[in-house]
Amino acid sequence: MNELTRISLALVVLCAAPVAMAADAGTFYLGGSVGQAVAQYDSSQCTGDASTDAGFLISCQTTMGSTGFKLIGGYNISPGFALEGSYANLGKLKEAANYFGYYLGTTEQTTTALSLDAVGTIAAGQGFSVSGKLGVYDAGQTASDDAGDTNSTVSSGGLNVGLRGNYALTPHLQARLEYERYVGVGKSNFHDYDSGAITVKTSIDLAALGLVYNF
Repeated sequence: MNELTRISLALVVLCAAPVAMAADAGTFYLGGSVGQAVAQYDSSQCTGDASTDAGFLISCQTTMGSTGFKLIGGYNISPGFALEGSYANLGKLKEAANYFGYYLGTTEQTTTALSLDAVGTIAAGQGFSVSGKLGVYDAGQTASDDAGDTNSTVSSGGLNVGLRGNYALTPHLQARLEYERYVGVGKSNFHDYDSGAITVKTSIDLAALGLVYNF
């Protein structure tokens, strides 16, 4: 059983757990958060027509440390279970390709995503609670390279999972600290260089602090 499967099963159990919360069933909530977006990159995902040349692998390096933010809206089906939709800006991702120590080029892409999640919450006492979320996303990316070319990639979709801690500031206002992963968000192509096409795939994590208002 891989890590993603274990996380998914844990979130399903959390969503099914009977709990008591301040949020009433049949109510809506709105909120937002801001934080740090980080790319999780596996070097084995550097593939394509030019990923090898005379038996030597072209290396790809990915860095990301920009600010991301998210706007959310949700509906409390029960005190401990909600459906939540969100729009997220996942920051800017830079990817560089090198062959045998020679620089091939860099692409920079901005990623946004729409997601729909099931959220389960358990109370921890003294105004604290813990939530788990499991859902799907649809992402779009706009990329540019250091040659000045700009293009939009095709939308991609996949699974997103997350955990968060909540604290009730008032009966209606809640602070949230959240960590979530958008698995396998799109790809970037180094296609404007003599070496040919290289494709890099990544997942993106967002750690964010935010506020939510329950109506």
